[in-house]
This record gives sequence, structure tokens and C-alpha cells, in this order.
Amino acid sequence: MSQNLPEGFLIGKKIELRPMTKEIFKNLHPWMNDHRSRRLARHVLPVLEETTAPWIQEGKSAPSGVVMGIWTKFSQDSPSINIGFVSIFEIDWINRHGELGINLPNPTCWGQGYGQEAVNLMCQFSFSELNLEKVMAHVLEINIGSQKCMEKNNFHKDGTLRNHQFIDGKYENMTLFSILQHEFKPLEP
Repeated sequence: MSQNLPEGFLIGKKIELRPMTKEIFKNLHPWMNDHRSRRLARHVLPVLEETTAPWIQEGKSAPSGVVMGIWTKFSQDSPSINIGFVSIFEIDWINRHGELGINLPNPTCWGQGYGQEAVNLMCQFSFSELNLEKVMAHVLEINIGSQKCMEKNNFHKDGTLRNHQFIDGKYENMTLFSILQHEFKPLEP
């Protein structure tokens, strides 16, 4: 691991979650506007480094959210690389809930279990460290991979927001998922 990279904050089997920085985001930025990932991440307008940097900076210090970079684990065969980010945001400290967001913008990283583990680690952090009672996630109905990720992490479908997001010239439904603290199960080590 390079000296200028932050250490793993939350460590899983395949990935580590590390504090997100503007410099680290530069590695992901080229993928943020890729047509395959941007439509599933609900980016309508181009994602610019200048506008995203303040969001990352805010996530590091604001009590309303936490942003973590998703990194593959280092091995003798491959270096540790940043493949996305996961966040818990819009935290309501009175009612003890927040919204989960995840973005793996490079399609070559899809379907390998990275998202499932990142969601699980962020939920574990949200319940055991932040003492939240509920974590919610809004997922496009057309985003089958994210829907499976939520279901594998024991999230429940709470409902459908019909014609909620305008993507590629038509309206798409959004599924609202949630998990309560007592429903959460950490992944097997």
C-alpha cells in the first residue's frame, strides 16, 4: 500500500472502506460519467470534479453523513485499488436513521460481491458505531444488481415510488428498501 493512502477504516474479506479524499476521487471520476453507471446512479447531469470535491469534503466532517472509498484488498497478485464509494447520509440523529448510497462506477467491478460487502460493512458501522435504528436505500427498479445487493443484506422492500426518476427518455420506478438494527446480520468472516 502506498504511503499517501489512508489506512483501512472498516475491513472485510474482499474490500476495505477507507476515508474518501478529493485525490482518491480523481481515480473514480472518469467512470462517473460512463453511460452504463451514470444512469443506474441517477446522474442526469455530468459529474464534475469541482462540484464533487465539496461533497466529499463535507462528508468527512459533517455530522449529517459519512463517505468511504471502497478499495480491493491488497494481495501478492494485485495492488489495492479504489473501485467506488459508499456513504451513509442525511442522518437524522433524533429518529436514528440514515440513507445508504453506494456507487461502483466501473462496470468491470459489478457482480463480484464488492457492493454486497461494502453495504454490509457500512450497515455494521451505522448500527454499532453510529447507533442508528434504521438504514434506508432508494434503488432504481431497473438496477437489478443493487436490488439483489440489498436483498442479500437482509433489507426489506418497503414500497415503490412510481415513475420517480426520468432516465433515458422515460420514467422509472424507485424501490425503497430499509433494514432495522435488529434485522442486520454481518457477513460470515
